[in-house]
Amino acid sequence: MKFKLLSAVAASAVLFSHLSAAEPLSAAGPISQSIQITNLLANTDLQDSTMTQTSVMVSAYNGGKSPCWSAKVDYQNDYTFHVGPRLGCTDKIYQLVIDPIPVGGKLKTYTGPYGINIDVSKFATQIILVQDQKPEFDPLNGMIKTPGTMKAKVQMQLQ
Repeated sequence: MKFKLLSAVAASAVLFSHLSAAEPLSAAGPISQSIQITNLLANTDLQDSTMTQTSVMVSAYNGGKSPCWSAKVDYQNDYTFHVGPRLGCTDKIYQLVIDPIPVGGKLKTYTGPYGINIDVSKFATQIILVQDQKPEFDPLNGMIKTPGTMKAKVQMQLQ
């Protein structure tokens, strides 16, 4: 009996924490779309991947020439775009454009920009950015000889 009671208390705590976290968004009105992007763009084949850990600029498009919202996403971080009547993007996002930011402002480790089409019939989409082809380094000076490429893996979509 104690086990069931503790389970119910734990479930209530999880539900309450979720509802509390959602309060600021509910003040902005109903959300019609949510897109989470996680940046894992680095060459993990290297013993020390520090030089290839790449931040990206993610721009969300919903019909205009300019993005409705843009965000910088650092390596091993994520960002969630929410769409709603009183948010930066009021209409559903149909495309994300990912542009790798040069490491140290100079070293272009990965090519870009890279476009991702979003299924607007889905409420939630989760995307993870990873390396597709690793960059090639010059053995004489250690600089990038050929930039690598990235790919976006759609992990999950919910109606």
